Amino acid sequence: MKHTEVTLSKHPKVRTIIDPKTVICICGKRVRLDRNYDPDLLNRHVKNKICTSDNGNFQITQFFLTQSSETSRKRKLCIGLNDEKVKLYLHRVGFVITFGGAPPSEIVARELFGNKIKSSFHWKDLNKKENDQLLDTL
Repeated sequence: MKHTEVTLSKHPKVRTIIDPKTVICICGKRVRLDRNYDPDLLNRHVKNKICTSDNGNFQITQFFLTQSSETSRKRKLCIGLNDEKVKLYLHRVGFVITFGGAPPSEIVARELFGNKIKSSFHWKDLNKKENDQLLDTL
């Protein structure tokens, strides 16, 4: 009889095949085979009292897939990072280091009063209410 990986993988007591001479029994023990894909030593292990596969107690790991899916290894882009609000936030927070903790008042003023600020920002261009609103935002 020809011993192949396919015939050994169909053995009822094989959980996984590690390499041609090593398998893991469903009891969880690692069994070393004497020849490539030869189930003789695995059958001896199953008949021995060391193997706990016949006493009705199964390990919980045998109910899960042993091979990891390829889709879980692929990196996925976070869809929230492409949102315009996130880009605006990151743009504003990026100035924290260079301006001592607050975004530049010019950028915040353009966001709040875009139609009133033309080319350059001056505090005197704002009235009292707008000035207070800008200070509260900063």
